[in-house]
Amino acid sequence: MVGLASCKKKKTNTTNANSTTNSTETAADITVYLKNVIDSKTINFGVLEFANKAGNTYSVSELKYYISEISFTKDDGKIVSSTQVSLIDAADTKMQSFNIKQLPNGTYTKMKFYIGVGSLQNHSGLQEGALDPMNGMFWTWNTGYIFFKHDGQFIDSTGATKGVSFHLGTDVAYAKIEIPVNFSIIGKAKNVYLKFDLNKLYETPNLINFDFGNNHQSTSVNDSAWIAKMKQNFNHSFSFDYAE
Repeated sequence: MVGLASCKKKKTNTTNANSTTNSTETAADITVYLKNVIDSKTINFGVLEFANKAGNTYSVSELKYYISEISFTKDDGKIVSSTQVSLIDAADTKMQSFNIKQLPNGTYTKMKFYIGVGSLQNHSGLQEGALDPMNGMFWTWNTGYIFFKHDGQFIDSTGATKGVSFHLGTDVAYAKIEIPVNFSIIGKAKNVYLKFDLNKLYETPNLINFDFGNNHQSTSVNDSAWIAKMKQNFNHSFSFDYAE
């Protein structure tokens, strides 16, 4: 794991975010969990049962996205940050969280991160861990990584069942997310829960109607307007849930 960049702090012997440290410690590990939902409902994969604001009934067979360049802002304005990249897979419980090592004590009011992979890593070729091509999120050296992927089906306006393939990527698609949070670190490991609502990605502030484009691979000039809308919508699709 990649540690956070901040002011010099006392080292602790904390080894994972579920361990307990002495309250005199000046920092603690946290685990950030992503709850992937559709209108607050658990995603039932492969079933045509969800409806978006555009009136499309659709399913999810695959839902993955990258989170990178994570930072937290304290109530005194100080910012601590991490350069790590994590891949979230809504179908795999082992890939729905990431650890942040040694977050300094304090009360945190804002979290910032990006959906996607930064330009340098995006064009560094084959890599390991979250960026391993075996994860099915890599195009080519020139194009780089798929930042967000939703594959499934939908019922179009004529009643026909068609595929949905939304693969968001390329450097221009790198999307900044800023959300308010409310949790404190007092030298003990903590779990922080975020919520990602897929339907909000398709409705706020831009309505995404699958009838007018159900296959976007981000590499066509015709995808540029869709990419811009998705980037704007991403900042409304994540929210802080709770911490414990």
